[in-house]
Amino acid sequence: MGRLFFGGSPLFTAPTAKPRDNPGRGTPQWAFTPRSQAMLRKMSEPEFAPWAQLFLADYAEDLRANYGFDALRAQAEAQQALQAVLPHGVETERQVLLVIESRHEVVGYLWYQRNEANAFIMDFLVLPPFRGAGHGRRALAELEAALAGEGIHELRLRVAADNPRARQLYEACDFQVTGYNMNKRF
Repeated sequence: MGRLFFGGSPLFTAPTAKPRDNPGRGTPQWAFTPRSQAMLRKMSEPEFAPWAQLFLADYAEDLRANYGFDALRAQAEAQQALQAVLPHGVETERQVLLVIESRHEVVGYLWYQRNEANAFIMDFLVLPPFRGAGHGRRALAELEAALAGEGIHELRLRVAADNPRARQLYEACDFQVTGYNMNKRF
């Protein structure tokens, strides 16, 4: 599936499921559901550093590929952005870092930022050996259900221009293109 591009304005949005009777509104309870073998759970502190290394490598590559940065500048920009947005790691306010598991094995990661009205997916990665098995689609469905239970009914993201596989996934999950981010280097 590949990597979402970090930050920027959203290219895609999708309304989340309609609210259901959920007396336990508040913090989502990440768990297996009958319709899915995927599970989202909160990332632990020891899992943060290994995920951050994956994120930084992929984000630097996105900056290089999509913005023409040289490798050193891309690495520096990625590191600076991660530190700015997640200064307290997994405990950073309004940032939710999740691990995607299937059959008790880590298959990917999902990071989103939330506010009162919506959530924005900052990073979404299904690890290469697990791609194409439906884990991404199931993780998005789990996230939508949890957000709807909290009263959030819009999910946003930005996908890198050089990531057609991710774009296909989001379109298949009913995300709509809401605009285009563009840049010009001179």
